[in-house]
Amino acid sequence: MLYELLIATLILVSTCSILLLVTLIKLQRLVRAYSALLKVREESSSVKRIRKRYVVFAAICEEKVRNSELEDAVSAKFKELFSESTYYKASPQLLFFDENTQRGVYRVAHLYVDYLIAALGLVKTVENKRCVIVPLRTTGTLRKARELARKLKF
Repeated sequence: MLYELLIATLILVSTCSILLLVTLIKLQRLVRAYSALLKVREESSSVKRIRKRYVVFAAICEEKVRNSELEDAVSAKFKELFSESTYYKASPQLLFFDENTQRGVYRVAHLYVDYLIAALGLVKTVENKRCVIVPLRTTGTLRKARELARKLKF
């Protein structure tokens, strides 16, 4: 009886690990495909001037996080997903982060807004604290972004 239970548990664990591996492979393929699509869009657009966009976000974490911890986590995820050269082209910068409300504003080049939103959405931990970063809105002016960070309900 114990032997059969052990075999059943082993089969269940191996099935779960196989499903997890398949899911990870599909996620990697999805990120690669999305990155390729964004790269094609970037190369095909002939832009006269790089404009700035401001992404308003909310951080939902187990404990409150500091702005330096958050910025490090987002930049690491961005570089992991899209490479350092893309990171420097996009030049994302955390302009404002209120540690009490856990809301902030990122500035990024307009061609790379989608890259930043993807990186924000895929951050799962900040300094070993479980955390989800939710992009709320994108705007073209810093004044509007600060106003939205203060007013938006989430």
